[in-house]
Amino acid sequence: IYHTNDTHGYLNGDGESIVGIGLAAGLKESTPDSILVDAGDATQGLPLASLTKGADVIELMNLAGYDLMTAGNHEFDFGTEQFLANAKAADFPILSANIYQDGKPLLQDIPEGNTGCHTVIERNGLRIGFFGLTTSDTATSTNPAGISGLEFKNEIETAKQEIDHLKEEDVDAIVALCHMGNSDASCTSVDLAEALTGDYQDQLDVIIDGHSHTVENEETNGILIVQTGSQMAGIGKLTLEVTGDEVTATEELLTLDLLSDVTASDAVSQKLSQIEESQTGLLDEVIGSTDTTLWAGQIGVVAVTRLVETNYGDFAADAFRAAAGRYVEDLGQDTDLPIVAVENGGGIRAMIPNGEITVGDLISAFPFSNTIYLKKVTPAILYEVMEVSGLPLDGQDPETGMLLQETNSGGFLQISGFTVVFNPDGEAGQRVTSITLDGQTEPLDRADTETEIIMASNNYIMSGGNDYTMLAELPKYGEAGGELETVQSYLESCLKDGTLEGYAGTANRIRM
Repeated sequence: IYHTNDTHGYLNGDGESIVGIGLAAGLKESTPDSILVDAGDATQGLPLASLTKGADVIELMNLAGYDLMTAGNHEFDFGTEQFLANAKAADFPILSANIYQDGKPLLQDIPEGNTGCHTVIERNGLRIGFFGLTTSDTATSTNPAGISGLEFKNEIETAKQEIDHLKEEDVDAIVALCHMGNSDASCTSVDLAEALTGDYQDQLDVIIDGHSHTVENEETNGILIVQTGSQMAGIGKLTLEVTGDEVTATEELLTLDLLSDVTASDAVSQKLSQIEESQTGLLDEVIGSTDTTLWAGQIGVVAVTRLVETNYGDFAADAFRAAAGRYVEDLGQDTDLPIVAVENGGGIRAMIPNGEITVGDLISAFPFSNTIYLKKVTPAILYEVMEVSGLPLDGQDPETGMLLQETNSGGFLQISGFTVVFNPDGEAGQRVTSITLDGQTEPLDRADTETEIIMASNNYIMSGGNDYTMLAELPKYGEAGGELETVQSYLESCLKDGTLEGYAGTANRIRM
């Protein structure tokens, strides 16, 4: 059983680290009677996936010979209707036994005959039973508007029901295809394995996992749990040996260097090229125009968003904050809490010169297919965050006020919803003079560890990137969608007669 997970549009092999879907197809073709499955988050991410809301990915997976997939939380980023359209276009069943709509499994009879929960695949005279699970955290880890009317049932109880169903099907082995992960989900794959005791002890053989973007290959309670990381840096090779009632499972992670003797599928490679050519027109699509340059990337030798506030930095942070506001409003709780947003300067990779703004311009600026995370912070934590942002400051000329910078940092934050005052000559960890929320006149109390503030940023920063470890330790409150989609949606909302308004200059949010 070959398996992938969290590919997020990284389907084009680069010859260096990305295996690519062409090699995955070639691998299956070269191995008679093999099975190819995916553990979710396939239809969102890089433009290859997101520009057609997953449709092109499904077409490629069909050509590659995928036999099965489970739904990841990001399959719903474009809404349930689009997800179901993708499922209908698939030549293979997509499973998620714990997602219900109108009292029945969401994917039942899509396509016709799919239980939406489990299936049996026969190879070499053996019957392999599969069932699918999607983390119930999807209820809070995607935009609520996109999953309205869906019910996410308990993963453990659902797994027990599916094991019962598959035992009735007289299968030789049972595999759970899960999008749950081993880190911050309320029910991880390890939790599931540990819960299968009593009547369910030794009934599940393997969990093929996704969601946490980690490499897994370990046994818990007699159940092998495997995962390949993310972005097609490898393909999992799961081998099942069945002797009577005994099933032995072993896993190997196939990275690019181990696949040198495999030939990529011509059909898949040709389709990839056709899709990239067809998407050129989408990249050139004009969204609007701007009368002033949106400043980011390199200006001469200075990476400007990594050092000072810029209008593009303001715009990006405002986009995140607007998305967080919609999320909270749709959720219908905590609507009285203040909302702030930050974007690391290193996350805005290119400027947009004055003139037309195209989809390609936005992709050049935001190429990482990040996700907007929401977490609750306190004033004390917000001060900690901004102290890290101010660490690279090298001082200030006392006569001119010019910064005495010799370096810059991708972790320098562009902000929305508050104002920060730095003293560049202060000691490290004591450079933030004050933080004041929008609409307030008094600065926040640095010692306040009780007041709740909702913060939005990309998953890289929220997961501790650029030394923001204090954010990594906090529980996730929700997800407000993909970064690129968030920025484009906000841009469209700021157009007046087709022209961007409100960002001709900076808003004086970051003061020295």
